[in-house]
Amino acid sequence: MMWRALLLVMGVNCIVSGNPIILPAFNDVLVNSSLELACYTNKNVTVTQWVSLNHMGSFSHLYLSDNGSCKPDGFLAENRYFETSCYSNGTFKINIKRVNLSNHGQEWYCYDENRKSNIAKITVRVQPRKVRFNYGIVAEERLIVNQNEQVTFQCFAESYPLPDIVIKNQRDEEIIMMKNTSSVQHIIHRVSCADAGEYVCSARNMLTNGQGALSKLVLIVRCPPRPSADTLRETKMHFDVTLQYLAKEFLDVQNKTVFAWYKQNVPLQNDGNKYIISSHGLQANLIIRNITQSDYGQYRVIVRNSFGHYTHYYEVREKAQQSSTEHITASALLKIAISISIFTFIVVVLEFSYWRCIRLKQILKIKDRKTADIITEYQTTTGDNDNAADNGYEEIDEQCKAREAYMDMQGIKTDNDSNCEYIDMKIQTLSIENNYG
Repeated sequence: MMWRALLLVMGVNCIVSGNPIILPAFNDVLVNSSLELACYTNKNVTVTQWVSLNHMGSFSHLYLSDNGSCKPDGFLAENRYFETSCYSNGTFKINIKRVNLSNHGQEWYCYDENRKSNIAKITVRVQPRKVRFNYGIVAEERLIVNQNEQVTFQCFAESYPLPDIVIKNQRDEEIIMMKNTSSVQHIIHRVSCADAGEYVCSARNMLTNGQGALSKLVLIVRCPPRPSADTLRETKMHFDVTLQYLAKEFLDVQNKTVFAWYKQNVPLQNDGNKYIISSHGLQANLIIRNITQSDYGQYRVIVRNSFGHYTHYYEVREKAQQSSTEHITASALLKIAISISIFTFIVVVLEFSYWRCIRLKQILKIKDRKTADIITEYQTTTGDNDNAADNGYEEIDEQCKAREAYMDMQGIKTDNDSNCEYIDMKIQTLSIENNYG
């Protein structure tokens, strides 16, 4: 039979003398595409019986009429899904117009004169779809449980090839991932309020483009109200104060949370004037208008839900008066800082000027001492030699002028007792005294 099937696949017509052959024997097709199956029999056969396992109607027939037309019965007569054709050489064909997931795993074969063909199998390739969460055997999108219960939910995905399935928690953290599977299961042994939120199951396979198919499950955990850390309010007289309570990490059936406010043991009512009471979801607010001395004291809110209750206390106190040191404003501190900066600058300038004056006096003293030394030296060495004295005086005068030019360049002012005219006059006086002694 195998060689005859090979010839038929290659398009070579041959007479089938034995059992009929159905081709293709293995069919791997994409969802929504078409598929043709052909049954090859003895050329004298005018009717074939088609059987589709797992198909409604079980079996059907194709008849080759005398005028060459093909007449189906049974499920093959559904022309919305099938096209049929019959040939005088004993070939009978059906065409599945649009393959869907219901065709996945089907096995087809045909009969002629009670002779059975081989089996043709259909495999439908499809990217993941119809991803769903199940709690038990029921598909769920919203699941309400009590605190400390065990919660088991599963995620299913229909696809071929089998997909990779991932479940992420409400914090977008991957909590489970399995490859090549149609379902995964997640168990929370003792569920808490922290486990509440939205869980996402996604599935992908080799045919997936983009994000892939996904399903969401909102897990609602019924817990007692949670305490708040906010307990103290300090305010001045004639101000408004707001007390606010938020049932942290608590999720319950909508509109099942009830709040009641008290001043000591006296229930408070929303009068729209002194007390304004409001609540939204898991948050309750109490506004006390125009605080007076009698409004200070203890307040409490009682929170009830279908799982339990909690009492939270607040203390409203008068705000203490600020001490004298706390009255120093930022502007006063800025003024003090500016004054200190100016004083520091003045001290630095005065100190610089003082030391500059001291240095200048030292320079002038050194200059006068050197000038006197030069005069004394020339008095000692010249004696009665007038020419030598004159030469000495000229040398002193040149040195004096060079030194005076240098001091002018440095910006150093000299008095009359230290300039060159004074030195010349002094030299001349000393010379006269030496000569005429």
